[in-house]
Amino acid sequence: MSSIRNKLFFFIASIITLIMLLMIAFNQLYFEEYFLQIKKNQLFHLANEIKDPHSLIDLSSVEEKNNIKIYIINESYINDIAISLSREDISELFFNPKKIIFKLVDTSFSLDKELMIISSYNKNQLLIISTPFNSVKEPVGIITSFYLKIVLIGLIFGYILSIVLSRIMTASIIDMGETAKRVAKLDFSKEFKSYSNDEIGILGENLNIMSAQLKNSIEKLQEDIEKERKIDKMRKEFISSVSHELKTPIAIINNYCEGLKEGLATDKETSDFYLDVIMEETQSMNKLVQSLLFLSRAERGFVTFNSEKFDIEEIVENEVKRAEHLNEGEKKVKIDIKDKIFIGDKEQLTSVIKNLVENSFKYVEPNGEIIIRCSDNRFSIGNTSNLSEEEIENIWLPFYRTDKARDRKLGTGLGLAIVKEILEKHGFEYGAYKEKDKIIFWFEGGTE
Repeated sequence: MSSIRNKLFFFIASIITLIMLLMIAFNQLYFEEYFLQIKKNQLFHLANEIKDPHSLIDLSSVEEKNNIKIYIINESYINDIAISLSREDISELFFNPKKIIFKLVDTSFSLDKELMIISSYNKNQLLIISTPFNSVKEPVGIITSFYLKIVLIGLIFGYILSIVLSRIMTASIIDMGETAKRVAKLDFSKEFKSYSNDEIGILGENLNIMSAQLKNSIEKLQEDIEKERKIDKMRKEFISSVSHELKTPIAIINNYCEGLKEGLATDKETSDFYLDVIMEETQSMNKLVQSLLFLSRAERGFVTFNSEKFDIEEIVENEVKRAEHLNEGEKKVKIDIKDKIFIGDKEQLTSVIKNLVENSFKYVEPNGEIIIRCSDNRFSIGNTSNLSEEEIENIWLPFYRTDKARDRKLGTGLGLAIVKEILEKHGFEYGAYKEKDKIIFWFEGGTE
Protein backbone atom coordinates (compact mmCIF):
# COMPACT_ATOMS: atom_id res chain seq x y z
CA MET A 1 0.00 0.00 0.00
CA SER A 2 1.51 3.30 -1.10
CA SER A 3 1.83 5.93 1.58
CA ILE A 4 0.45 9.45 1.39
CA ARG A 5 4.03 10.71 1.44
CA ASN A 6 4.84 8.85 -1.82
CA LYS A 7 1.55 9.92 -3.37
CA LEU A 8 2.22 13.54 -2.49
CA PHE A 9 5.78 13.32 -3.86
CA PHE A 10 4.63 11.85 -7.18
CA PHE A 11 1.80 14.39 -7.36
CA ILE A 12 4.09 17.41 -6.86
CA ALA A 13 6.81 15.91 -9.10
CA SER A 14 4.23 15.21 -11.84
CA ILE A 15 2.94 18.78 -11.73
CA ILE A 16 6.48 20.19 -11.93
CA THR A 17 7.36 17.83 -14.81
CA LEU A 18 4.17 18.71 -16.67
CA ILE A 19 4.81 22.44 -16.27
CA MET A 20 8.37 22.04 -17.52
CA LEU A 21 7.26 19.92 -20.54
CA LEU A 22 4.62 22.50 -21.42
CA MET A 23 7.23 25.24 -21.26
CA ILE A 24 9.55 23.24 -23.55
CA ALA A 25 6.70 22.56 -25.98
CA PHE A 26 5.76 26.24 -26.03
CA ASN A 27 9.38 27.17 -26.66
CA GLN A 28 9.73 24.71 -29.52
CA LEU A 29 6.40 25.35 -31.20
CA TYR A 30 5.47 28.95 -30.52
CA PHE A 31 8.45 30.89 -29.22
CA GLU A 32 9.90 31.63 -32.66
CA GLU A 33 6.52 32.83 -33.89
CA TYR A 34 6.09 34.84 -30.71
CA PHE A 35 9.52 36.42 -31.09
CA LEU A 36 8.81 37.14 -34.77
CA GLN A 37 5.58 38.88 -33.82
CA ILE A 38 7.45 41.04 -31.31
CA LYS A 39 9.95 41.99 -34.07
CA LYS A 40 7.07 42.87 -36.40
CA ASN A 41 5.59 45.13 -33.75
CA GLN A 42 8.95 46.85 -33.29
CA LEU A 43 9.24 47.45 -37.05
CA PHE A 44 5.64 48.68 -37.15
CA HIS A 45 6.21 51.27 -34.42
CA LEU A 46 9.52 52.32 -35.99
CA ALA A 47 7.80 52.81 -39.39
CA ASN A 48 5.12 54.99 -37.81
CA GLU A 49 7.78 57.05 -36.07
CA ILE A 50 9.70 57.59 -39.34
CA LYS A 51 6.52 58.55 -41.18
CA ASP A 52 5.59 61.11 -38.52
CA PRO A 53 6.27 64.51 -40.18
CA HIS A 54 6.92 66.11 -36.80
CA SER A 55 9.68 63.70 -35.77
CA LEU A 56 13.34 64.36 -36.54
CA ILE A 57 15.12 61.01 -36.91
CA ASP A 58 18.64 60.23 -37.98
CA LEU A 59 17.99 57.25 -40.22
CA SER A 60 21.64 56.12 -40.17
CA SER A 61 21.77 55.92 -36.39
CA VAL A 62 18.41 54.14 -36.32
CA GLU A 63 19.74 51.57 -38.83
CA GLU A 64 22.90 50.99 -36.85
CA LYS A 65 21.13 50.81 -33.51
CA ASN A 66 18.41 48.34 -34.60
CA ASN A 67 20.40 46.34 -37.19
CA ILE A 68 17.95 47.26 -39.94
CA LYS A 69 17.93 48.83 -43.42
CA ILE A 70 15.61 51.71 -44.30
CA TYR A 71 14.61 52.44 -47.90
CA ILE A 72 12.47 55.26 -49.28
CA ILE A 73 11.60 54.34 -52.88
CA ASN A 74 9.83 56.39 -55.53
CA GLU A 75 6.90 54.87 -57.30
CA SER A 76 8.78 54.73 -60.59
CA TYR A 77 11.50 52.44 -59.11
CA ILE A 78 9.26 49.95 -57.43
CA ASN A 79 9.66 47.40 -60.18
CA ASP A 80 13.46 47.56 -59.89
CA ILE A 81 13.54 46.13 -56.35
CA ALA A 82 13.27 42.43 -55.60
CA ILE A 83 9.96 42.58 -53.85
CA SER A 84 7.05 40.58 -55.19
CA LEU A 85 4.20 43.05 -54.80
CA SER A 86 1.05 42.75 -56.81
CA ARG A 87 -0.53 45.73 -58.52
CA GLU A 88 -3.41 45.57 -56.02
CA ASP A 89 -0.95 45.74 -53.09
CA ILE A 90 0.87 48.70 -54.60
CA SER A 91 -2.35 50.56 -55.35
CA GLU A 92 -3.66 49.97 -51.83
CA LEU A 93 -0.37 51.11 -50.30
CA PHE A 94 -0.60 54.49 -52.06
CA PHE A 95 -4.30 55.03 -51.59
CA ASN A 96 -4.46 53.72 -47.93
CA PRO A 97 -1.73 55.32 -45.77
CA LYS A 98 -2.52 52.85 -42.93
CA LYS A 99 -1.89 49.81 -45.10
CA ILE A 100 1.04 47.67 -43.85
CA ILE A 101 2.58 44.69 -45.62
CA PHE A 102 5.08 42.27 -44.06
CA LYS A 103 7.27 40.18 -46.34
CA LEU A 104 9.82 37.45 -45.68
CA VAL A 105 12.01 37.52 -48.82
CA ASP A 106 15.24 35.87 -50.05
CA THR A 107 18.33 38.03 -50.44
CA SER A 108 20.39 38.02 -53.61
CA PHE A 109 23.74 37.98 -51.85
CA SER A 110 23.26 35.33 -49.12
CA LEU A 111 21.21 32.32 -48.14
CA ASP A 112 19.56 34.30 -45.37
CA LYS A 113 16.15 35.83 -45.57
CA GLU A 114 14.98 39.31 -44.68
CA LEU A 115 11.91 40.43 -42.78
CA MET A 116 10.44 43.54 -44.45
CA ILE A 117 7.71 45.95 -43.56
CA ILE A 118 6.31 48.04 -46.43
CA SER A 119 4.04 51.03 -46.07
CA SER A 120 3.37 54.31 -47.93
CA TYR A 121 5.67 57.18 -47.05
CA ASN A 122 3.90 59.92 -49.02
CA LYS A 123 1.85 60.13 -52.22
CA ASN A 124 4.56 58.71 -54.52
CA GLN A 125 7.03 57.02 -52.21
CA LEU A 126 7.13 53.79 -50.22
CA LEU A 127 8.91 53.15 -46.91
CA ILE A 128 10.67 49.78 -46.66
CA ILE A 129 12.34 48.61 -43.47
CA SER A 130 14.17 45.29 -43.53
CA THR A 131 16.07 43.25 -40.98
CA PRO A 132 17.95 39.99 -41.48
CA PHE A 133 15.88 37.01 -40.43
CA ASN A 134 18.90 35.66 -38.57
CA SER A 135 18.50 38.58 -36.17
CA VAL A 136 15.18 36.98 -35.27
CA LYS A 137 16.10 33.30 -35.47
CA GLU A 138 19.52 33.40 -33.81
CA PRO A 139 18.23 34.82 -30.44
CA VAL A 140 15.51 32.22 -30.52
CA GLY A 141 18.07 29.44 -30.78
CA ILE A 142 20.21 30.90 -28.02
CA ILE A 143 17.23 31.40 -25.73
CA THR A 144 15.99 27.86 -26.48
CA SER A 145 19.35 26.34 -25.58
CA PHE A 146 19.57 28.35 -22.37
CA TYR A 147 15.93 27.59 -21.62
CA LEU A 148 16.52 23.84 -21.82
CA LYS A 149 19.31 24.10 -19.27
CA ILE A 150 17.07 26.13 -16.96
CA VAL A 151 14.31 23.52 -17.34
CA LEU A 152 16.72 20.68 -16.53
CA ILE A 153 18.00 22.46 -13.42
CA GLY A 154 14.41 23.33 -12.49
CA LEU A 155 13.41 19.67 -12.74
CA ILE A 156 16.25 18.58 -10.46
CA PHE A 157 15.47 21.21 -7.86
CA GLY A 158 11.75 20.52 -8.30
CA TYR A 159 12.18 16.83 -7.49
CA ILE A 160 14.30 17.68 -4.46
CA LEU A 161 11.68 20.18 -3.35
CA SER A 162 8.97 17.54 -3.89
CA ILE A 163 10.75 15.17 -1.50
CA VAL A 164 11.22 17.89 1.13
CA LEU A 165 7.65 19.20 0.84
CA SER A 166 6.14 15.70 0.94
CA ARG A 167 8.04 14.96 4.15
CA ILE A 168 7.14 18.28 5.76
CA MET A 169 3.47 18.16 4.75
CA THR A 170 2.92 14.52 5.68
CA ALA A 171 4.81 14.52 8.99
CA SER A 172 1.86 16.14 10.78
CA ILE A 173 -0.63 13.92 8.96
CA ILE A 174 1.26 10.75 9.95
CA ASP A 175 1.48 11.97 13.55
CA MET A 176 -2.24 12.76 13.44
CA GLY A 177 -2.92 9.25 12.16
CA GLU A 178 -0.98 7.72 15.05
CA THR A 179 -2.94 9.90 17.49
CA ALA A 180 -6.21 8.78 15.90
CA LYS A 181 -5.15 5.11 16.28
CA ARG A 182 -4.46 5.66 19.97
CA VAL A 183 -7.81 7.40 20.42
CA ALA A 184 -9.54 4.50 18.63
CA LYS A 185 -7.98 2.20 21.25
CA LEU A 186 -9.17 4.61 24.00
CA ASP A 187 -5.59 5.60 24.74
CA PHE A 188 -5.62 9.32 25.59
CA SER A 189 -2.11 9.49 27.04
CA LYS A 190 -0.60 11.49 24.18
CA GLU A 191 -2.00 14.46 22.26
CA PHE A 192 -1.25 15.61 18.73
CA LYS A 193 1.37 18.37 18.74
CA SER A 194 0.67 21.02 16.14
CA TYR A 195 3.41 23.38 14.95
CA SER A 196 1.36 25.36 12.44
CA ASN A 197 -1.86 27.35 12.20
CA ASP A 198 -2.89 26.03 8.79
CA GLU A 199 -5.73 23.63 7.99
CA ILE A 200 -3.70 20.60 9.14
CA GLY A 201 -2.90 22.33 12.43
CA ILE A 202 -6.56 23.22 12.93
CA LEU A 203 -7.55 19.63 12.10
CA GLY A 204 -5.03 18.39 14.67
CA GLU A 205 -6.42 20.74 17.32
CA ASN A 206 -9.93 19.52 16.52
CA LEU A 207 -8.66 15.96 16.91
CA ASN A 208 -7.32 16.87 20.36
CA ILE A 209 -10.64 18.50 21.27
CA MET A 210 -12.51 15.41 20.06
CA SER A 211 -10.14 13.19 22.04
CA ALA A 212 -10.62 15.26 25.19
CA GLN A 213 -14.40 15.28 24.78
CA LEU A 214 -14.43 11.54 24.13
CA LYS A 215 -12.29 10.98 27.21
CA ASN A 216 -14.64 13.13 29.31
CA SER A 217 -17.67 11.37 27.86
CA ILE A 218 -16.23 7.94 28.63
CA GLU A 219 -15.30 9.00 32.15
CA LYS A 220 -18.77 10.49 32.64
CA LEU A 221 -20.34 7.33 31.22
CA GLN A 222 -18.29 5.22 33.61
CA GLU A 223 -19.35 7.47 36.47
CA ASP A 224 -22.98 7.21 35.36
CA ILE A 225 -22.69 3.43 35.10
CA GLU A 226 -21.15 3.25 38.55
CA LYS A 227 -23.81 5.59 39.88
CA GLU A 228 -26.51 3.50 38.24
CA ARG A 229 -25.05 0.40 39.83
CA LYS A 230 -25.15 2.06 43.22
CA ILE A 231 -28.73 3.23 42.64
CA ASP A 232 -29.71 -0.24 41.46
CA LYS A 233 -28.11 -1.69 44.56
CA MET A 234 -29.99 0.82 46.72
CA ARG A 235 -33.23 0.03 44.90
CA LYS A 236 -32.77 -3.62 45.70
CA GLU A 237 -32.01 -2.71 49.30
CA PHE A 238 -35.06 -0.47 49.31
CA ILE A 239 -37.31 -3.21 47.97
CA SER A 240 -35.97 -5.48 50.67
CA SER A 241 -36.48 -2.70 53.24
CA VAL A 242 -40.01 -1.90 52.05
CA SER A 243 -40.83 -5.59 52.04
CA HIS A 244 -39.60 -5.76 55.61
CA GLU A 245 -41.49 -2.57 56.53
CA LEU A 246 -44.71 -3.89 55.04
CA LYS A 247 -44.27 -7.48 56.12
CA THR A 248 -43.95 -6.61 59.81
CA PRO A 249 -47.05 -4.36 60.15
CA ILE A 250 -49.09 -6.68 57.95
CA ALA A 251 -48.12 -9.61 60.13
CA ILE A 252 -48.92 -7.63 63.28
CA ILE A 253 -52.27 -6.47 61.91
CA ASN A 254 -53.08 -10.01 60.78
CA ASN A 255 -52.18 -11.50 64.17
CA TYR A 256 -54.15 -8.94 66.16
CA CYS A 257 -57.14 -9.27 63.85
CA GLU A 258 -57.07 -13.05 64.31
CA GLY A 259 -56.82 -12.48 68.08
CA LEU A 260 -59.89 -10.28 67.99
CA LYS A 261 -61.73 -12.75 65.77
CA GLU A 262 -60.92 -15.67 68.06
CA GLY A 263 -62.02 -13.67 71.11
CA LEU A 264 -58.61 -13.37 72.79
CA ALA A 265 -59.52 -9.84 73.91
CA THR A 266 -61.84 -10.76 76.75
CA ASP A 267 -62.17 -7.26 78.11
CA LYS A 268 -62.47 -3.73 76.71
CA GLU A 269 -58.94 -2.72 77.76
CA THR A 270 -57.35 -5.61 75.84
CA SER A 271 -59.64 -5.00 72.87
CA ASP A 272 -58.70 -1.31 72.79
CA PHE A 273 -55.01 -2.24 72.95
CA TYR A 274 -55.39 -4.55 69.96
CA LEU A 275 -57.21 -1.86 67.99
CA ASP A 276 -54.62 0.79 68.90
CA VAL A 277 -51.83 -1.44 67.61
CA ILE A 278 -53.72 -2.11 64.39
CA MET A 279 -54.34 1.64 63.88
CA GLU A 280 -50.71 2.50 64.64
CA GLU A 281 -49.41 -0.02 62.11
CA THR A 282 -51.97 1.13 59.56
CA GLN A 283 -50.85 4.72 59.98
CA SER A 284 -47.21 3.64 59.59
CA MET A 285 -48.04 1.86 56.35
CA ASN A 286 -50.06 4.83 55.13
CA LYS A 287 -47.15 7.18 55.89
CA LEU A 288 -44.80 4.97 53.87
CA VAL A 289 -47.19 4.86 50.91
CA GLN A 290 -47.79 8.62 51.04
CA SER A 291 -44.02 9.26 51.05
CA LEU A 292 -43.59 7.04 47.99
CA LEU A 293 -46.46 8.73 46.17
CA PHE A 294 -45.18 12.23 46.97
CA LEU A 295 -41.65 11.39 45.82
CA SER A 296 -42.97 9.88 42.59
CA ARG A 297 -45.21 12.88 41.86
CA ALA A 298 -42.48 15.40 42.74
CA GLU A 299 -39.92 13.69 40.46
CA ARG A 300 -42.42 13.86 37.58
CA GLY A 301 -43.27 17.52 38.29
CA PHE A 302 -46.85 16.88 39.41
CA VAL A 303 -46.49 18.71 42.76
CA THR A 304 -47.49 22.38 42.82
CA PHE A 305 -46.08 24.94 45.25
CA ASN A 306 -47.77 28.04 46.64
CA SER A 307 -45.48 30.92 47.51
CA GLU A 308 -46.32 32.82 50.70
CA LYS A 309 -44.68 34.50 53.68
CA PHE A 310 -44.52 32.55 56.94
CA ASP A 311 -42.76 32.57 60.31
CA ILE A 312 -40.02 29.92 60.23
CA GLU A 313 -39.23 30.36 63.94
CA GLU A 314 -42.68 29.13 64.89
CA ILE A 315 -42.29 26.05 62.67
CA VAL A 316 -38.84 25.24 64.10
CA GLU A 317 -40.03 25.50 67.68
CA ASN A 318 -43.08 23.29 67.00
CA GLU A 319 -41.03 20.61 65.26
CA VAL A 320 -38.39 20.62 68.00
CA LYS A 321 -41.10 20.14 70.65
CA ARG A 322 -42.63 17.30 68.62
CA ALA A 323 -39.24 15.61 68.21
CA GLU A 324 -38.43 15.97 71.90
CA HIS A 325 -41.76 14.34 72.73
CA LEU A 326 -41.25 11.42 70.34
CA ASN A 327 -37.59 10.67 71.13
CA GLU A 328 -36.35 9.32 74.41
CA GLY A 329 -33.49 10.91 76.31
CA GLU A 330 -32.48 14.49 76.85
CA LYS A 331 -31.15 16.34 73.78
CA LYS A 332 -29.21 19.59 73.91
CA VAL A 333 -30.89 21.90 71.41
CA LYS A 334 -29.68 25.41 70.60
CA ILE A 335 -31.89 27.64 68.42
CA ASP A 336 -30.60 30.91 66.90
CA ILE A 337 -33.19 32.48 64.55
CA LYS A 338 -32.36 35.94 63.17
CA ASP A 339 -34.36 35.90 59.91
CA LYS A 340 -37.86 34.81 60.92
CA ILE A 341 -39.80 35.45 57.71
CA PHE A 342 -39.39 32.97 54.85
CA ILE A 343 -41.07 32.96 51.43
CA GLY A 344 -42.18 29.68 49.89
CA ASP A 345 -44.72 26.90 50.21
CA LYS A 346 -45.30 26.81 53.97
CA GLU A 347 -46.63 23.25 54.02
CA GLN A 348 -43.78 21.80 51.96
CA LEU A 349 -41.01 23.73 53.74
CA THR A 350 -42.54 22.66 57.05
CA SER A 351 -42.10 19.08 55.80
CA VAL A 352 -38.43 19.89 55.00
CA ILE A 353 -37.75 21.31 58.47
CA LYS A 354 -39.65 18.43 60.07
CA ASN A 355 -37.52 15.85 58.24
CA LEU A 356 -34.26 17.61 59.11
CA VAL A 357 -35.21 18.02 62.79
CA GLU A 358 -36.36 14.40 63.08
CA ASN A 359 -33.14 13.18 61.45
CA SER A 360 -31.05 15.25 63.85
CA PHE A 361 -32.88 13.77 66.86
CA LYS A 362 -32.67 10.22 65.48
CA TYR A 363 -28.99 10.22 64.56
CA VAL A 364 -27.42 12.59 67.12
CA GLU A 365 -24.74 10.92 69.24
CA PRO A 366 -25.62 10.23 72.92
CA ASN A 367 -25.26 13.45 74.93
CA GLY A 368 -24.70 15.25 71.63
CA GLU A 369 -25.84 18.76 70.69
CA ILE A 370 -28.26 19.96 68.02
CA ILE A 371 -27.77 23.52 66.71
CA ILE A 372 -30.38 25.27 64.53
CA ARG A 373 -29.57 28.62 62.93
CA CYS A 374 -31.32 30.92 60.49
CA SER A 375 -29.66 34.11 59.24
CA ASP A 376 -28.51 35.79 56.02
CA ASN A 377 -30.92 33.76 53.82
CA ARG A 378 -29.51 30.50 55.17
CA PHE A 379 -31.14 27.84 57.37
CA SER A 380 -28.85 25.21 58.93
CA ILE A 381 -29.19 22.40 61.42
CA GLY A 382 -26.29 20.40 62.76
CA ASN A 383 -25.79 17.56 65.18
CA THR A 384 -22.95 15.37 66.36
CA SER A 385 -22.61 12.37 64.08
CA ASN A 386 -20.16 9.67 63.08
CA LEU A 387 -21.26 9.53 59.44
CA SER A 388 -18.41 9.18 56.91
CA GLU A 389 -17.85 11.45 53.88
CA GLU A 390 -18.96 8.67 51.55
CA GLU A 391 -22.24 8.26 53.43
CA ILE A 392 -22.84 12.03 53.30
CA GLU A 393 -22.51 11.94 49.48
CA ASN A 394 -25.26 9.32 49.23
CA ILE A 395 -27.77 10.54 51.82
CA TRP A 396 -29.76 12.58 49.24
CA LEU A 397 -30.32 9.55 47.04
CA PRO A 398 -33.67 7.80 47.24
CA PHE A 399 -33.76 4.44 49.06
CA TYR A 400 -30.47 5.12 50.86
CA ARG A 401 -30.23 4.26 54.56
CA THR A 402 -27.18 4.57 56.74
CA ASP A 403 -28.69 2.05 59.14
CA LYS A 404 -28.14 -1.40 57.71
CA ALA A 405 -29.99 -3.11 60.56
CA ARG A 406 -33.32 -1.77 59.19
CA ASP A 407 -34.47 -0.30 62.47
CA ARG A 408 -38.10 0.67 61.84
CA LYS A 409 -37.76 3.62 64.16
CA LEU A 410 -35.20 5.26 61.84
CA GLY A 411 -37.48 5.35 58.80
CA THR A 412 -37.15 4.00 55.26
CA GLY A 413 -34.58 6.35 53.75
CA LEU A 414 -37.05 8.53 51.83
CA GLY A 415 -37.03 11.62 54.05
CA LEU A 416 -33.94 13.36 52.64
CA ALA A 417 -34.88 12.39 49.08
CA ILE A 418 -38.18 14.20 49.62
CA VAL A 419 -36.30 17.18 51.16
CA LYS A 420 -34.09 17.30 48.06
CA GLU A 421 -37.06 17.33 45.67
CA ILE A 422 -38.87 20.09 47.59
CA LEU A 423 -35.78 22.34 47.81
CA GLU A 424 -34.93 21.87 44.14
CA LYS A 425 -38.50 22.67 43.06
CA HIS A 426 -38.25 25.88 45.14
CA GLY A 427 -34.97 26.74 43.44
CA PHE A 428 -33.10 26.75 46.77
CA GLU A 429 -29.45 25.83 47.18
CA TYR A 430 -28.85 23.07 49.69
CA GLY A 431 -26.25 20.61 50.92
CA ALA A 432 -24.63 18.74 53.78
CA TYR A 433 -21.07 18.67 55.00
CA LYS A 434 -18.96 17.46 57.89
CA GLU A 435 -17.56 19.99 60.39
CA LYS A 436 -15.35 18.29 62.95
CA ASP A 437 -17.66 15.85 64.78
CA LYS A 438 -20.88 17.42 63.42
CA ILE A 439 -22.89 16.96 60.24
CA ILE A 440 -24.49 20.20 58.99
CA PHE A 441 -27.57 20.30 56.73
CA TRP A 442 -28.38 23.66 55.12
CA PHE A 443 -30.44 25.43 52.49
CA GLU A 444 -30.56 29.04 51.25
CA GLY A 445 -33.34 31.20 49.82
CA GLY A 446 -36.82 32.29 50.64
CA THR A 447 -36.04 35.12 53.06
CA GLU A 448 -36.85 38.82 52.70
